[in-house]
Amino acid sequence: MMLPPVARSLATLTATALLAGCAGTSVEVSAANARKALGAALIGTEGATAEDQHNINETIAGGCAVGIWAPDECAAHGEITRATVSDDG
Repeated sequence: MMLPPVARSLATLTATALLAGCAGTSVEVSAANARKALGAALIGTEGATAEDQHNINETIAGGCAVGIWAPDECAAHGEITRATVSDDG
């Protein structure tokens, strides 16, 4: 059975996309690799608004929970943000 040209093109494109996806590079998911991607700049960051600060704190808390940042970095972020909240309110 001969496929019409459009169907052949679509089949070729689909096969190429599938193979390209399989041949790509992959990186192991780990706290160390997440830290490489995220860096440590967020630690101690103060948001412009209370909502910003809440979002930053939620992000830091999640990262601390899975070991992206070291316990001392997490504690330092908590101390900085507690001081900011104390100063503001």
